[in-house]
Amino acid sequence: MKECGEAAFKKKPAPTKPAETPDCKAAEIEAWVRATEGPFHVTALRRDLGLDGNKKDRDHVAQILLRLKRSMVIEATGKRAGEYRLLVKDMIPVNWKDAVPESMELTFPFGIEKLVNIYPKSVMVIAGRSNAGKTAFLLDFVKRNMGNYVIHYFSSEMGESEARRRLELHEDVHLESWDFKMWDRAAHFADVIQANAVNIIDYLESLEAEEYKVKAYISQIWQKLDRGVALIAIQKNKGRDIGRGGEATLDRARLYIAIDDGIIKIVKAKNWATFKNPNGLIRKFKLVQGWNFIGESDWMSVDEARLRGLLPEPEKPRDKFKIG
Repeated sequence: MKECGEAAFKKKPAPTKPAETPDCKAAEIEAWVRATEGPFHVTALRRDLGLDGNKKDRDHVAQILLRLKRSMVIEATGKRAGEYRLLVKDMIPVNWKDAVPESMELTFPFGIEKLVNIYPKSVMVIAGRSNAGKTAFLLDFVKRNMGNYVIHYFSSEMGESEARRRLELHEDVHLESWDFKMWDRAAHFADVIQANAVNIIDYLESLEAEEYKVKAYISQIWQKLDRGVALIAIQKNKGRDIGRGGEATLDRARLYIAIDDGIIKIVKAKNWATFKNPNGLIRKFKLVQGWNFIGESDWMSVDEARLRGLLPEPEKPRDKFKIG
């Protein structure tokens, strides 16, 4: 049997046939791979272990990685040659038999809780363009739920003075009565998510060239939740229902809301509160003094809103071959 470390150098009786040479480097390579989080490149492995000096070492590393790949320890990422990831095979059982099938008693502006059930370990997303009312919606949500839940509000753009001013606008709550924690945070939200609390992220930023990463950020936040929830604000472009990051930002969301100038829409509702499907419903509203949401219509379908003249008809595509 192969041995590594001190045991490899202890005196032993002379073997009757040639003994195998202990492959200590193979064990060292595998230990490095198993200790690495996320994708890794073979050049990083060789550099860290000092195995990039000659062709014999490089070939040896390639052989060990091939063996680990065949043993289903690693797999190639497919993104670039020489990049691999450790297969994560740990499984967390879901004890559905002993689970209590009760939704959380969260309340939202516009009575959204009457349409949608939210369960523990849920992610909710509100997508809105700048100045559409995302922060006002989030603070209203805090006000409605701070008496029942521990709330952590992570703000990427409000300083202390602005936060105080926005809270002072609420005429129905004394400043001293606000009961939640606000934190200055602009990135790495998953590192500070409170697993069993209500987490509000205002807002999840991404560089324009890296909007594809928003899905991964949302998934990382979801993975940190236990009995708690996260309500995440993201930016969107005018006239679109989906936030920056594209369709993938819908994946983890149990509730996905789009907010535009005076219009709020339930883009996705995974768990209906009644037999009526809330997906696609919209409601017209007015935001008064930066804090007071006033509904100007009931929840209705987009087609009904157009019939009532609350929404414009979609523009018909122009016939580029039409003459005159």
